[in-house]
Amino acid sequence: MEPTDCEQAAQRYLERFGWPCVADGFAVWTLAGQAFDAVDIPAADGPGVLSALRNETAQPPQVITVPGDPAFWRFLVQRRAHVPRAWRATLTTAGARHLTTAARIELPPTRVPGGELTWVRPPLGRPTMLHHLVAALR
Repeated sequence: MEPTDCEQAAQRYLERFGWPCVADGFAVWTLAGQAFDAVDIPAADGPGVLSALRNETAQPPQVITVPGDPAFWRFLVQRRAHVPRAWRATLTTAGARHLTTAARIELPPTRVPGGELTWVRPPLGRPTMLHHLVAALR
């Protein structure tokens, strides 16, 4: 039997980036904290945050669009065991959600009710540092 798109993606993520992923039906995912964390930001704010991040850091951000109602952009960020209270407040004020500590992070080509997850900025190098994303949200 031929591997599914999600099974192929999970294998590719492991081989290219060392991300331990699981393929299950129409989804491919990893657990936050294994390779990275993620921050979900309302889709309307995604392009502005991406632009600000480009000015904040030389490392290209890794960003996924997640369609649906509500739609959002998922920014992959480096793992972080402790998030300062002020950073959490900035994330909350921006309507962002920090996926950390074993949360399930779905990756392309996962299919959700609104469509398929896609890369805005595919993975290159290490994920963005959380403090850069927090600065971009301010």
